[in-house]
Amino acid sequence: MRIKTSFSLSEKQKSVLIGTILGDGSLKIRGKHYRLHIKHSYNQRSLVVYKRKIFSNITNMPIRVFFQKVKNKDYKFL
Repeated sequence: MRIKTSFSLSEKQKSVLIGTILGDGSLKIRGKHYRLHIKHSYNQRSLVVYKRKIFSNITNMPIRVFFQKVKNKDYKFL
């Protein structure tokens, strides 16, 4: 895995990043590095695809679909 040591964000990326962190996104630490964690309901797939496209120049992580149990009911997330 290649880790980017330097990059710059476009104004659009900065806006999406700030909005995501102020909304339902978070920064997660992984060793010495941070990553943006985005989790949405599967019904909001188009929003996840949009955000993935916005940051496509600095990430190669695919969108992952998973299930999570909330109050004994399974929900589908991205």
